[in-house]
Amino acid sequence: MIPLPESVGGALREIVRDGSPIWQLRCPMCEQWADIDDDQLHGRVSVDHTNEGCSYHETHDFAALAGLP
Repeated sequence: MIPLPESVGGALREIVRDGSPIWQLRCPMCEQWADIDDDQLHGRVSVDHTNEGCSYHETHDFAALAGLP
């Protein structure tokens, strides 16, 4: 698990599902883990967690914030 800066909140983790790596974000509002794609990971599109009954809908370059390439 990679904690994100307090100004953004949440955390990242990489899991393997069906033999493929998948990044997940721990929502800073509801703290549930959600899969994110490469565009969301790199801040090209927003993470919209509102379908899960949460109000989180933001865009950040999570990869850069976590020090990932």
